[in-house]
Amino acid sequence: MADIDAEMQAHDRLGRLPGFGGVADRLLASVMERRSREAETFEDVSSLDAVLRGLEGYESLADQLMDEYWIRRAEDAIRQERRDEALLLSARAAAGGDENARRLAAELVGADYRSLVRSFRLAESPARWEVDWQSGELALVDLDHRVRRLRLNSFGTMDFENRLTSLQHLPVSREITVNEPGSAGAFQLRLTLDHPAPEELLATLQAPSGAQVSFAPGAESSGSFAIAAGGRSPLGILADENRRGVWRLTLVDRGVDSAGQLIRWGLYFAEEVRGWEDQPQGLAISDPLRTDQVDVELSIDGRLAIAHPSRQSVVGAVSLWDLRTNSLVGDVQLDAEPEYVALTGDTSRILAVAGNSLELWDARTGDLVSRVGTQTGFMLPPALTDSGGHVVIAERLDEQDSLYSLFRTADGELLSSVAGLAGVTDWMLGPDAGYLVLVGPSRLVRVMNPLSGEVLRELPHRRDPVRLVAAATGDLLLTIDDIGDMFVWHLNGAAPGSAQGVRLGQTGASESVSIAADASRVAYQALAGQVVVRGLTGRAAPVSFGVSQEGAPIRTRLAPDGSRLLTYNEQQFQLWRLADSGPAGVADAELTAIGLDPVESIAVLGFQDGHVGVIREGQADIPLSADPGVNFIGHQGSITSIAVNAAGGVIASGGSDGLVRTWELDSGAPTAPFMRHPLGPVNAVTISDDGQWLASGAELTARVWHAADGELVREVPVSGGVVSIAVDSRSGLLSVGDRDGNVFLTGVESVETPGSVRVGAAATALAFGVHGSRLVTGDAAGNVQLWEVDSLTPVGEPHNFVHPVRWLGFNGDGRFLLVQTDHWMHRFSMGDDGLVLTGSRLLDAGMEAGAALLVPDGSRIRMIGGRETGETRFRELDMVRSGAEPLPPDSVLLSRNWSRILGLSVGEGGEVVPDTH
Repeated sequence: MADIDAEMQAHDRLGRLPGFGGVADRLLASVMERRSREAETFEDVSSLDAVLRGLEGYESLADQLMDEYWIRRAEDAIRQERRDEALLLSARAAAGGDENARRLAAELVGADYRSLVRSFRLAESPARWEVDWQSGELALVDLDHRVRRLRLNSFGTMDFENRLTSLQHLPVSREITVNEPGSAGAFQLRLTLDHPAPEELLATLQAPSGAQVSFAPGAESSGSFAIAAGGRSPLGILADENRRGVWRLTLVDRGVDSAGQLIRWGLYFAEEVRGWEDQPQGLAISDPLRTDQVDVELSIDGRLAIAHPSRQSVVGAVSLWDLRTNSLVGDVQLDAEPEYVALTGDTSRILAVAGNSLELWDARTGDLVSRVGTQTGFMLPPALTDSGGHVVIAERLDEQDSLYSLFRTADGELLSSVAGLAGVTDWMLGPDAGYLVLVGPSRLVRVMNPLSGEVLRELPHRRDPVRLVAAATGDLLLTIDDIGDMFVWHLNGAAPGSAQGVRLGQTGASESVSIAADASRVAYQALAGQVVVRGLTGRAAPVSFGVSQEGAPIRTRLAPDGSRLLTYNEQQFQLWRLADSGPAGVADAELTAIGLDPVESIAVLGFQDGHVGVIREGQADIPLSADPGVNFIGHQGSITSIAVNAAGGVIASGGSDGLVRTWELDSGAPTAPFMRHPLGPVNAVTISDDGQWLASGAELTARVWHAADGELVREVPVSGGVVSIAVDSRSGLLSVGDRDGNVFLTGVESVETPGSVRVGAAATALAFGVHGSRLVTGDAAGNVQLWEVDSLTPVGEPHNFVHPVRWLGFNGDGRFLLVQTDHWMHRFSMGDDGLVLTGSRLLDAGMEAGAALLVPDGSRIRMIGGRETGETRFRELDMVRSGAEPLPPDSVLLSRNWSRILGLSVGEGGEVVPDTH
């Protein structure tokens, strides 16, 4: 800093005067202190810090100012939703004992980061990954098919330069045009080859109709082959083909280091003397090449991988790789391009479906174990047990009928064949082939004995199942439906007939769900964005982790014994330790929706069976079942959205059945109006401030009703499902946001076509400002934008957050706006040029969307959470000052190596940089 020199010169001149040395130091220190608190860059702060440390007795002040700088940086990171960076910086400041830093660190560590063990940040997203829990390593395959193994419990990375490859066969084809009529009959194919190992060739002859047959020429030493279509010859299936047209011969060399040539070939029909010949005179038949343009699948333990060419060929190949050494185990060559390839759970067998055949290969030796041929192909992909000991196929008999056949993969022995069921769209083979789960038609799920074909029981679902997940051991099955509801079923303990599933909770992404091998725990991404781990038996209390999500859904993997959890999202893995969470509290797995009154300390609860409940702050017991004194006519299905207007004494609910209902707040009884959407679920419902209107949104439409009698007032069709809705009683305006990013604006009682704007992603949150003159939108990409209602023009620039926006709310006079994302609450003031961010707070994992203002300016709010964790609880949040208790100076949390845990470090220039692998 250039002007530091001037300050130093003034200090030196004053200090040279007798008795003014201390005065000069104090004046310079005062100037350095003021400027340090105003400095914005690490370079400036460091320069000022060096001056202070050069003065005798001012080291403590220098330490304090440096800590304050790190705190300012941490607070800036909080405003940008960069939790890990903020924690690293606040921990750096807290090491000096600063109380504000220790308070900030306590808030950022929260309850979840105490369990965080390691973070692994990658330079790019892997194409495939799996966890080898036994060896404590994470196996990664990048987009270039290079292998990397990261050690989970210690520093260390194994990077391999070689890429995963497979054999790419190079077919050669020649054609002969036959101009004679008649059937092929007992024709003869003659080949002349110059090849050292003709038995390694695969020849395919295709008739003009497209019918074809493949065969190996044989090992005759002369190099000339004559194959007739009679008897048991492979060409016999072409005897009835019309001879007129183009016949194609394709040759593929399946061996290596034995290239050769096609000299001539011809077709000779019975009554013809000369035949039809093609003499290419030395057409090269090339060896297969190794290619890195492959599709890759990893074994469940991340130790092995299978690779097969992504480019189509007339034959197929599968290569087995040992990922611990990045060495090729061997190649398996198939007679046709595979449509399905899998490695069994015990990694002993490679399974491939090619055409109408299922093949089992020994993964270590490359030998064919068994080939199962069908005449008409398969109705479903093969289903393997987790261990890989058994496989079941569905052979197509006709358009409706099928045959299920169970095989042992060790030797390919057929164990049973039973009649299949009609309308099945998905299936899963349970551990040790103890049961077969069949999905379809529609919502029907049935459990069959694969040995006898007996349907043991039906698993009733109200929504369409989209995923089946079985524990590797035992009889536990988890089903997930199209709105994310998860149900666990005990298949062996129930009597034959219809079983009853237990609802575990609701996930926002079915692909995020994983189960520990010992069936102790399940992990999944909840609707509020957090990752929840809960016991499958319900005996252990659920725990939540605020895993940052950017883009794709979070993926989870539980250790076999349920003691550790690995999460992945957008180039970052995090390893969590799962301690005993203690006994579960009051079970609330049937709780499906929560709504908070914007003024009073009242929340309303919606349940799986379609009833509602009310909970007030300080209330200990959650109303888990409907009041038996209430004449209960609610929803035929779960409640998917809920709202309350305590001043008007009314609750509004939307259900998976497409119904919208109102309820009396005091009695919990449903009122008379039945309001309905053409298609459920109802994703959003709200009540106007004056209680006059009720607005709801579902898959095809948004609708506004008179709250008193349920009369339909307005309907707004949407192109995507409605995900947010807002109605303003003062201006009479309605706004609707859909999944495609459209935001519609219209009068509640208007007959005109709505105006509309487009936002960057699904319009997940809406709110009207004072008198409806302003509208604010939030979307799934984290964008917040203020709009002028009259012109639908943006006011100021959009503000972008890392996480999706879940809720928006103005204070009473419209001067402040609250914005809630997955893990954060932000407070804005309304400036002349748009929104000005004034404060941000990290939320406890799993807080519901919405807040009640405790003070008019929104600086203190009340929220509610706990839908997925077993305890519904109110929380108060100060948007100006953190309410967390500061960590003690000797806290073990402050002594943790947060740089390693978070995968971040502070560079020499003060910047926070990821420690990328």
